[in-house]
Order: sequence, then C-alpha cells, then structure tokens
Amino acid sequence: MERGTHVWVRSNSPEGWGWKPAIISNKETITQTTQTAGRVTEREMVRLTLRDDANADDSRDDILNFSMSGDEIEIFIDPTTSISGEIDEVKLRNVRNQSENNIDDGENTGTDGDVNDLIDLPHLHEPAILHALRMRYDNDIIYTATGPILIAVNPFKAMGLYDASIMEDYRRAGENSGESKDNLELPPHAYKTADEAY
Repeated sequence: MERGTHVWVRSNSPEGWGWKPAIISNKETITQTTQTAGRVTEREMVRLTLRDDANADDSRDDILNFSMSGDEIEIFIDPTTSISGEIDEVKLRNVRNQSENNIDDGENTGTDGDVNDLIDLPHLHEPAILHALRMRYDNDIIYTATGPILIAVNPFKAMGLYDASIMEDYRRAGENSGESKDNLELPPHAYKTADEAY
C-alpha cells in the first residue's frame, strides 16, 4: 500500500456503517522504541496516514456517519504487513487507476457497483462486497451473483422484474446457452439461476 492508494478503513464507531472510504496520504518508516522491565527495544514500523476520501461516490452521510478525527488517522503496522497488504483495519478499494494493482485493464474497469458478479472484483473482501451490494441496491439492481450463488437484496418496493417478457428473455437465452453466450450477458436474476439449475 503506497501513498495515494484508495482504501477502506474500519470504523470503530458503533453507529457507523463499518467501513469508510479513505486515501493513504502518507507512508513513512519509523523506529518505535519500547521499554519493558528496564530493557529498551527498538522496532521498525510503518506509519500510514489515512485521510477521509470526501470525493468518493460512497460518502453518504446518512449511512457513513463515521468521521476520522481531524479527517486523518494514523495506523502503525509491521513492515512485512505493509508489503503484503494484509491489514485487518484497512482494505484496498476497487477503483479505476488504483496506484497499486492497477485495475484499469480494459476488461474490468468499473467500480464495485458496476459488476454483476462479485467474483470479478479485483479485491474481494467484506467492505467490497457490502459496498457493491449497496451501490447496486441504490440503483434498483437487487440481484448480484457471486459465482454460482445469487444474492438478492429486498427492495422493499414493487419492481417490474418478473413479467412475461423478462422470463422469455431468460428462457430464450437458456435455450441458446450452448450456441452463444447470451445467457452470460444477461444480468443476474432468479430466472437465470433457475435456468442454470434446470
């Protein structure tokens, strides 16, 4: 994780959504000195400074009421953890042109809410899944695939997802699935899952 990398940072607030979008604004190696039973120990650590990403498309105040004190927080991690990127409190965000692990490969250039199958996300972890589901829900897209599993989020309103023309589209795509990839191009739906099971 380098400076400028877009990340999710875990909220410690019990009222918060759980994860807040942030950007690594500074990364520096420091020496941490501790004294235990008269013995002084020095250990190399990495200090990551994270700032609130106010420009993120997911900074909704009604859900993300977690704020960083002074809009920045510092996290101290072991140098080997810094290289591997495995930090419980910080996870990489799926964004275009990420400074590390460039996602803009021409095939998967969207953000979390743009994918029909969560398997297509470059970084698949709790905040990425929650964010993708919420972004799709906000756009009235209640079905999301994760491999062969269909995730359905209750829309709490009537939606025109089950009429005869939609069922016919999925039926026709299922009949032609051996000849073309039409069924793969249709978005996730209960009809698609039923067809694949049949």
